[in-house]
Amino acid sequence: MKKLILLFLFLFSVKIFACKCGNSGEVGIQYQNADFVGEIEITKIYGNNLKSRIYKADVSVLKIYKGKSFGTVEISGLINDIQSAACEVDLKVGEKYLVYLSKNDGDNVISMTTNRKSLGSEKYTISACTPKTFISDVTDQKLKTERQVDEFLSKSKEKLNQVFFLDESVSENSKGDFKDYEISDAKNKFAVYKLKVNEKSKIDHIEAVQNFESSKDLEIMNLMKKNFVIGKDFFSEVRNEEVLLMLFYRPENKGSDYADTLSGELK
Repeated sequence: MKKLILLFLFLFSVKIFACKCGNSGEVGIQYQNADFVGEIEITKIYGNNLKSRIYKADVSVLKIYKGKSFGTVEISGLINDIQSAACEVDLKVGEKYLVYLSKNDGDNVISMTTNRKSLGSEKYTISACTPKTFISDVTDQKLKTERQVDEFLSKSKEKLNQVFFLDESVSENSKGDFKDYEISDAKNKFAVYKLKVNEKSKIDHIEAVQNFESSKDLEIMNLMKKNFVIGKDFFSEVRNEEVLLMLFYRPENKGSDYADTLSGELK
């Protein structure tokens, strides 16, 4: 697990005046940490709160995967005066998003506040760090897969913690076993695995809750057992615990310098 901490320190060793978000990027973990997961449309925007640097918007909830419906959000920033370094965001009327909103007012710079009793409702705050996917008129494969994942998780009976991994096959001299990994016959774009993790944060046993339904399924699981170190975050190791992990197959990432074809992140 020291490797996870060293990786984190490397990524944040250079001081940069920019918005820094704490979310991991893994859809499963975002879903797990959220109180509301669903699709919303911005229907009306109100004026600025200069003191708090927020503005309010009415939303229409189009679909719910997790949580309860609501009608108002607070948005971090000021209309026509967004400070990106402060994680502020500019949302417009008519825009639609798949969002993950949490009560936690910390790691992801996402918060939920309760209105005064006279208002009798709850409202969420959205910043640049809030996990969200813009919904355009043309649905791309990433959004399609993300919707499938959220639908899967909304129906899943598995209540184990979602985790992420460090791939030890990645080194100074190697981009890793999953860099341009090819699955020619995958029927599913994502797989979900139940892992039994030992005291060294390595996988002792792996069971597919949903695999890719391909001829590479067994090979993939063997590579996971060989290479993966499992963590809850950069500072919390998983030891002697049963957890869930997701992998995504993104063949469009082949040859990319920034993303793998087989990855724990949907990007």
